[in-house]
Amino acid sequence: MPDGQFGPLAVNVADQRRRSDSLLTWMERMIRRRRETPELGWGTTMLLDTGDDAVLAHRCDWERSAVVAIHNLSPTPRLLRVDLGPMEGCDQVVDLLDAAQPVHEVDGSTIELTLAGYAHHWFRLQDSEGSSPP
Repeated sequence: MPDGQFGPLAVNVADQRRRSDSLLTWMERMIRRRRETPELGWGTTMLLDTGDDAVLAHRCDWERSAVVAIHNLSPTPRLLRVDLGPMEGCDQVVDLLDAAQPVHEVDGSTIELTLAGYAHHWFRLQDSEGSSPP
């Protein structure tokens, strides 16, 4: 019978389903959020300049809605100032992955943020009335 820290008695689906901080729960949340974000699959993609080779940022526009994804591919934190592109009718960005701090105000079309090592953010551009998709 397999033993150890990663054996089936220690790591299994039944246990992972009960834990809100498990990898399984995180993956289920990410899959659900991806399904709720049609811009990523159907939209027109545009790469955004971050000024940092270790950070990938792109914007997906679809049916009067836009999502910006920013990914730090480095183990070290990064301080960024990213131009989000055209912001007609949008005055805020909503973080689709962080319920603790969901809304960020923007200055023109630029957002400033610090990304931890290997961190990421997905933002939906919308007006303060929240008239964009979920």
